[in-house]
Parts: sequence; structure tokens; C-alpha cells
Amino acid sequence: MRFLLFCFVILAGSCPGSIPEPKWNSSFAKPGFESELGNSNKLADEYWRGQIGLTNYVWTKDDLILSSGGSNSPFFSFISKQDFDEFIKEEGGTGISGAILHEFKLNSVVGNIVGYEKRTDYLFGIFQGYRAYQTARISDKDYAKGKIKPLKLTDLFSEKEILDKLLKSSEIKSVFEEAKTKPPTTLGQLILFFKKRDFRLNNGRFDLSSNFISEFVIYGVEQNEVIIRLSIHPNSTADRRTEAFIELKFKLPQTIKNTDTFFAKQLRLPEDAFTEFEYTFGTTNK
Repeated sequence: MRFLLFCFVILAGSCPGSIPEPKWNSSFAKPGFESELGNSNKLADEYWRGQIGLTNYVWTKDDLILSSGGSNSPFFSFISKQDFDEFIKEEGGTGISGAILHEFKLNSVVGNIVGYEKRTDYLFGIFQGYRAYQTARISDKDYAKGKIKPLKLTDLFSEKEILDKLLKSSEIKSVFEEAKTKPPTTLGQLILFFKKRDFRLNNGRFDLSSNFISEFVIYGVEQNEVIIRLSIHPNSTADRRTEAFIELKFKLPQTIKNTDTFFAKQLRLPEDAFTEFEYTFGTTNK
């Protein structure tokens, strides 16, 4: 029952500390899951399955499962639990109580790089929430350490390339035109600029996070170019479900050239095609 407990024990309002840690060599108790993962039979609530490189992927309503070398590993539930643990570490002693809802949508798989959209709703009496793209490079070592770090744009492109592309984008270019100030000459200065100032994009509806360097996905590949979508965040709850981004095109890096790819835009997925996890904490656990 390990997998089922991991995915659903929080929904029942159990204490976060009772959740078993996911591991790379996990065993899944869902009836017929392991045998079905290796053949062409479609699982219930399955959105997509495919082989990228030496890894088989199955994305369902319950999780994104990776199968390699005879081992099956949860991905979305691993990231969700990891992020919830970080939240409890930072906020657990403040006395607040409520619930957190995570929704994941798979966006792309490029070699061993997985890109996804994560929506986070904080329910603390009033609604707070945001959505962001994130990308991670799958590694046995990271799973073994129990920590998957998001990939940064600087892991794929030089700081100069990123700065040049951003300053040429209409969204960023207009900010400096309106501010009547010279654009920064380094990526670090650009990050600091948005961290210290309250400049908004798209007629004031969206913000660029100071952590934008880690909030992106590889959206597609066209000939010798790779399309990157960068998250921008809504300023109101009215826009919280709006898909907003800055789209940039880079020369295809050698690190991902000639690799197998999957892009969700190739599929006709329903609007409710996502994987969801809900956590309760504080007095709601008593």
C-alpha cells in the first residue's frame, strides 16, 4: 500500500509526518500496475505514455511514473511532498492552519529533462495562490538524496544569451521604456531590478518573479531553435488560471540536440488533465 498511502493519506487529513518517503526503487501496490506499465494496455485515467531515451513514462491522474532499469519511480508526488516539506519547515511554527493544493500538468520531456506546470493554491481562510513552470533534470542521485532541484535557464544557456533575449522581448523592453531607465548590462542586475522594484507586465496584470530563472519549460523545438516559456505571475485572483508567459527562442543547445522529445501540445488533452495532491496542516490535523 505504499504508493497509495503516499498519494492519498493527506487527503484523509493525516499528520504530514506519517507520510512514507518516496524512493527511487519504489514498489507500487496498485493492482496490476507494474505489469501494465511494461505493456501497451492503457491504465485508468491515463493521459500519456511513451519512451524517451531509456526511460518509460506514464502520466496518469494519480502521478507521473518513470520506469528505468526495472525500477518504477513517482515524480509529481515526489516533487509535491518535497515542496510541502519545505513549506512546513518554513511556516510550520507560525501557528497557521489550512490546506495546500498542488496541481501538476506535464509539459515536455526532452532527454532526461522534464518540464511541467505547477499550480499551488494556499487556503488559509482566504485564497492565495500562483502557477509557475518548472523544469528538472532526472537523476538517480537526486532521488537517492531525496531532493530534486529545479533546473535553471543558466544550466542550458549563457547569462549573456538569456539577458539579450529578455531585453529584446516586448514584455521586458516595455518595462524599461516606461521606467525611462537604461536596461541592465548583466543578468544579475536584471534579476535585482525586478526584485527591488514593483514593475508589472501586460498592462499591470502580471509580475516577473525574482526567481524567474528557475520558472521555465522547454515548450518546443523548431529546426535549430528551442522555444522556452518563462512564467509570469498574476496580480489578482481573477487571472490565477490564466496561462501567461514570456516566450523566447534560443539556438538549440548541444546538450539536448539529437535527444528524444515529447511535447504535451501534440496531444488533445482535456482541461482537467492534471495530477492533484492536497495537504492539510496545523489545527486541521488535530
